[in-house]
Amino acid sequence: AKKWRNEVQKMHICRPKGKSPTRSKPQGVVYLRWKEFTPDFPADYLHEIFEAGQIQFAGLFTVIDENQIRQRKIVG
Repeated sequence: AKKWRNEVQKMHICRPKGKSPTRSKPQGVVYLRWKEFTPDFPADYLHEIFEAGQIQFAGLFTVIDENQIRQRKIVG
């Protein structure tokens, strides 16, 4: 577990040469708000969206619920 935790920390911390470490901005965040679903439904749903090219996730905070998809730019 310790090795895995160190690897995760390396992925999220950027350290330019000669500077203090800073947290990197995530490429995108997807939050799924469904009340009832089968275990395969989230993967199938996201796969359909990706394949159809209907939506972009890079640099965006995305919330998907039963009725809509909302997005806003990740700032910071």
